[in-house]
Amino acid sequence: MYSPTQTVNGYRRISGIAALLTVLAPIACGCQMAVPATGNRVDTVYSIGDIQTDALPHGEFNRPKQPVATARPPATSGPAFEAVQASFKREVLPIARPERRRDLTPSVEDTIRFARNLEQREQIGQAIRQYESIRAGSSTNPFVLHRLAVLYDLTGQSFRSLPLYEQALQLDPANPELLCDFGFRWHQVGDPYRAEQYYRRALRTAPKHTRTHNNFAVLLAQHHFEEPAMNHFVRAGLSREEAAHNLAVARRTEESGKR
Repeated sequence: MYSPTQTVNGYRRISGIAALLTVLAPIACGCQMAVPATGNRVDTVYSIGDIQTDALPHGEFNRPKQPVATARPPATSGPAFEAVQASFKREVLPIARPERRRDLTPSVEDTIRFARNLEQREQIGQAIRQYESIRAGSSTNPFVLHRLAVLYDLTGQSFRSLPLYEQALQLDPANPELLCDFGFRWHQVGDPYRAEQYYRRALRTAPKHTRTHNNFAVLLAQHHFEEPAMNHFVRAGLSREEAAHNLAVARRTEESGKR
């Protein structure tokens, strides 16, 4: 009779067939042996009597099926989505543009100061060119028109000065300096009646305008109006003696001009 155990040297051993049936029996009946999940290959040691038997490797077919994880579409709303969006938000900086080159063209005021400096150094031709450059850009500056007219008179170009004086007076009709120079222009070209007209207009605008009083006094002295000429010399700030001297000079100038 077959016995699953045999006595050898005083020890009981399980026969080979019995050991195999002991291991395969749980598998045949659908049972699973409890094994620690420490890897795909696990060796579990079982003690049967005094014999140690290695269990078979745990097969893939007997491994519990794990649900296959499916990829979720990315969230497009909700707190998580907003948190992700906020992490990518950055301050939008303006596009850096190259620095605009500063305009090096001198201003009208700078050009006028330069031209006045040229006048003081008696560089009349260069001063005229500076004023004309301003006039080419803007012909509505009465001061520039005024200075151009005066300089053209100084260079003997009275035909150029007349329209400049008239245009400047349209823009600034109550300027005593302009009126005085326009009167002097008529004085120089030999028209005492228009000269007197503009001298008187200047004095109505500025009764204490010294230069107008002096020029008007010279005009009167040259035409033998000595008493009015004396009064205007005095109002120009001269003493009676100085006024008398100027009367004599004006008469001699007039007489030399007639010769």
